[in-house]
Formats: sequence, structure tokens, C-alpha cells
Amino acid sequence: MKRRHFLSICFGVLLFASCTEEFDYSVYSEHVDDKRKNTTENNIQRLEKQNSKDFSDFSVFLISDTHLYYRELRDARRKINSLKQEADFVIHCGDISNMGLSKEYEFTWDLLDEIELPYLTVIGNHDMVANGRVIYQKMFGKLNYSYVYKNCKFVFFDDNIWENTVRDPDFEWLKREITDSLSQYAHTILIAHIPPWDDQLYNSQKHAFYNIVGNSNVQLCIYGHHHVPFSKQDTLPSGRTVTQLVTGSVRYHTIRRLDVRKDTLIINDIKF
Repeated sequence: MKRRHFLSICFGVLLFASCTEEFDYSVYSEHVDDKRKNTTENNIQRLEKQNSKDFSDFSVFLISDTHLYYRELRDARRKINSLKQEADFVIHCGDISNMGLSKEYEFTWDLLDEIELPYLTVIGNHDMVANGRVIYQKMFGKLNYSYVYKNCKFVFFDDNIWENTVRDPDFEWLKREITDSLSQYAHTILIAHIPPWDDQLYNSQKHAFYNIVGNSNVQLCIYGHHHVPFSKQDTLPSGRTVTQLVTGSVRYHTIRRLDVRKDTLIINDIKF
């Protein structure tokens, strides 16, 4: 009996000693494989190959809140790939994961990587649970960033509150990013995960958000978080009217396509 126990221990030691790969010992691991790092920067580099300084018509597919809906994401990916000639890139509006776990991020990243168009993301509140914030930054990149495509500025803004480690979103950053858009760009489009009317934002935060957007040239705000697709026109305190769009979760088998035209922005729903 003692000999059998001794041999079992020896076998275990030899087994682990022979491993050359990192041993994944915790669901809370912050490890991100090299192939999955810097995804936003890599996709922007892909987009730059087809970008131009001058405006021309283009379209963007919108998805959101993939959570653990892997089957639905596969179906959405299949639909996007079948329509890839109709858009230039994809935007994911947050909640890539469900509990901010590395394996959740990995499963979703692998599915998104099979989309045959570049894609950009904004962080969702579920993506910040556990060590999700750190994983997101390693896997995708900055939480707040902007990208100008064909003279249209896309501003990606982290407005998460409850799961975040800061009290307020970085409204100073947002103000700087969209104040310069008063006349410089054909369109300025803001992407955030939490709609400002959601109960996660305090009244002071809602006021700050609407004040900044109202004094800019932002024509469209795109959100995730609320899983049912939704849109409305809001007149802000400044008197400007802004379109507020909730992308909706892939759970509801809908992709939204944003058609960017010189004088208008058009939203189309695509079922899959």
C-alpha cells in the first residue's frame, strides 16, 4: 500500500515536471496568450490599409452583450461573414464576457477572430468583474480611445460605474475627445456600454454626460447593456437632437448595420 502511494506521488511529480506550458491553476488567472494581445491596435492596423482622409460612404456592423451566448455569436459571425461586402468593420458594444474570467474572454475572442472583418470593442460592466479589467486591457487595449475612419471620428468611452474602480467615468477625457469634433469631422459617433438613462449612473453623471455631448457635434450615441434593440431621439439641454441607439444582445438574433452617408446615418436591423 505504501509502495503504491509512493509510486503515485512520483508519477505526479514527473507529470508536472514534464509540462512546458503554463499550468492554468485558477479561473481568476490574468494570463493572456500573446496571440490574443493588443487586439484593438492590430485591428486598427488592418483598417488603416483601407482608410482614407476624405469621406466616402461606408457601413459598420454592430453587435453587443455576447456574454455566454456562444451559439448565437457563432450564428452572428456566420451572418456577418456572409455579408462582409456590405460593411467595412464591426463594433462590439461591450460585455464580451459574463464574469470577467479569462476562459470566457478566450472563448469569445476565438469566435470574434473568425469574423472576416476588423472589429473594435468597448468594455462592458460584466467585463470588469473579477480580474476582467486587467484581462481586457491586455487582450484589447485602452479603455478609452478614438479612431478616425474616412473622416468620421469613433469615440469609445468607458462609462461603467458599479463594477469599476473609479467613482466617475473620465468625463474630462470625453470632453477633450469630442470638443474637437465641432467642425473637423463629417460625423462624430460615441460608443459606450451603459446608456446614460440607466440607473447605474447618478443624476450628476447623467448631467455631465448630456452636457458634454450636447456641446459637441456627436450625432449618434451607440450603447450595449440593455439586451433588447432600441433607439430614440433625445433633445439635450443644449437644444441639440441626438440619436440614442441600443445595439441589443446577440441573444435576440439581430445584428444592426450602421450606414454612414455624407448627410445622414441610417440604422438597419439584420436577423440571423
